[in-house]
Amino acid sequence: MILLLTVLTATMVWAGDGEWTSGDCKVTLVSGELTVSGSGRMADYYIPESREWAFEKASIKKIVIGPDVTYIGDNTFCDLPYLTEVDFSGATSLHRIGMYSFAHNTGLNSIELPEKLDTIGQHTFEECTELKHIGIPASVTGIGNHAFRNCSSLTSVTIPAATTRILNYTFSGCTKLATVSFAEGSKLDVIAEYAFENTGLTSIDIPASLTNIGIEAFVNCPALAAINIAPENTSYTSIEGVVFYMDNTYLYIYPAGKPDTNYEIPSTVEVVCPSAFKGCTKLTSVTFPDGFTAIASEGFAGCTGLTSVTFPSSLTGIGELAFANCSNLATVTLNSNPRFDRPNIFDGIKEDAIVKMNLPGMKVGDDDWLDFHCCAYSFEAEDDTKIFKGKLTDNGVLLTELTADKIVPGNNGVLLKKTTSSNFVLELTSATSGNDFSYNSLIGENYPVSGFGNYYMFDNRAEGFGFFKITPNQCIEVGHVYFTYTPTGEDPAPEWFTLSDTATGIDVLRTDAQSGKHAAFDLQGRRHSVSPSRKAVIVSGGRKFFAR
Repeated sequence: MILLLTVLTATMVWAGDGEWTSGDCKVTLVSGELTVSGSGRMADYYIPESREWAFEKASIKKIVIGPDVTYIGDNTFCDLPYLTEVDFSGATSLHRIGMYSFAHNTGLNSIELPEKLDTIGQHTFEECTELKHIGIPASVTGIGNHAFRNCSSLTSVTIPAATTRILNYTFSGCTKLATVSFAEGSKLDVIAEYAFENTGLTSIDIPASLTNIGIEAFVNCPALAAINIAPENTSYTSIEGVVFYMDNTYLYIYPAGKPDTNYEIPSTVEVVCPSAFKGCTKLTSVTFPDGFTAIASEGFAGCTGLTSVTFPSSLTGIGELAFANCSNLATVTLNSNPRFDRPNIFDGIKEDAIVKMNLPGMKVGDDDWLDFHCCAYSFEAEDDTKIFKGKLTDNGVLLTELTADKIVPGNNGVLLKKTTSSNFVLELTSATSGNDFSYNSLIGENYPVSGFGNYYMFDNRAEGFGFFKITPNQCIEVGHVYFTYTPTGEDPAPEWFTLSDTATGIDVLRTDAQSGKHAAFDLQGRRHSVSPSRKAVIVSGGRKFFAR
């Protein structure tokens, strides 16, 4: 019995042995070692199961690439569960590795790529989760997107000087990748979006050649304390590890691992770029300089340490999700009425948070007035504030006070009035207004309105107090109200429209209309040197009257 077993063992053939053709090459599997020989390109396999050796993949332990193979095709060697070694030492003609070629091979530990290789394709080593080392030769000029994504054991990598682009998600999810070096004389031009997302980087030195860093290229890197830009770089600069561009007017990236809890944005900065502070959980406060104008989308998303922010009056815009998931943000103070990109800017902030605007009004006699519009949100005014809608009539703009509550719903234009000499304070609310906003001619936009056409803006000028036709070089800014007017007949559009909160026709007949101590305007807003005989508005002694 013992002799029989010995004979059977001696003559046994390895279960997965075989020989196949792939493009210009021959693929041979003997005793768990798969060898690629021949001269030229291997085939692409758009469906991995179409590989002739796919049914033998449990037998493949090692792959050897021959000296005359020039190209390894798409999906050629992906999903081989027992593959532990790839030998490129004799692959002296290999120039390109196709996409997904070695993806999802969780047994690979170390790879040394051959010297003449110039392109690593998309997803080539994606989710090789045990890969601790990758040697990239100096000849490589391009690394495809997702090439090393989720290689979660990779600890360091050196990018050759010839490599010009690191594309989307190339090293995303390499959670142990702490060190990335760029060879001397680097020609790197682009680090694309999400290239180093969710990595273990602690710092990185960017070469002088770089001209483009993609959005969120370094997002969710909790240990990244500094991104240092070479002083010779003409596109970006760094100050204490924070990245800026456009002559330091744009703050581009604030690294999430920077240990500071308070940050004062430099006085040169006007804009915080998309996702610039995203996930910076260590920050508890940020100070904005005078002249600061805008926060782009997700600018401070996920900054869970922030408790309050105050913006200067120069702020003109806030992008969508700018403060999303800032779960401890309790107070937001706006000293302007900026453009809100979407009604999701404050999603996920503290449940009882207060978001308020503190806005100066326009002094008219003893009163303060403010024109107000917000596309995205509803705001509630203080009790001492009166709210008016306005209807364009033959007699000018007829104001109607809205008294049901003090809420201005989103996308409704109103005039606000106070008799106290203080700013208008409005607080963001989710409550529904009971006021009737129908027949309201006052509108607003989420973008500035140019001066071409018959657009009328709210103002107090020497001619009077009301809505004035803007000139081609003027624009109506976001947060303000306006209306348009189309003249009938041959009469030109008036230069301005007066306001009335009481008149529906001619209210008062003045017998001193010819006294000369007043200005006279007809009901189309045209000024007259003497009182017209037809209906007119007479401004006399700071009061207005209506003449027949």
